[in-house]
Amino acid sequence: MPKDPLNAAQELDDRNRAFRFALIGTCGSLKSLDLLGPQCDLSRRYRLKAHGSDRRFKSRSPWVEKSAQEYELLKQTIWDNNIAEGQKIL
Repeated sequence: MPKDPLNAAQELDDRNRAFRFALIGTCGSLKSLDLLGPQCDLSRRYRLKAHGSDRRFKSRSPWVEKSAQEYELLKQTIWDNNIAEGQKIL
């Protein structure tokens, strides 16, 4: 996505959704998963609008790279079961 940040908004949003479902899915709560789907769906158009509002490469590229780094850090804190560090990232 960093190579084509201008057109990455939908893919980034799809990956974000998958990440959240994977994360919430580990807690074993079907109710949480039931709540997550509609929440993601209802807020999707606003996220895509925000992602697409600035189509300049110079401003999008650093944002996409930073986002990828934040997800990687969050993934590592989850694997390490480091709740305090995960809360700092969010």
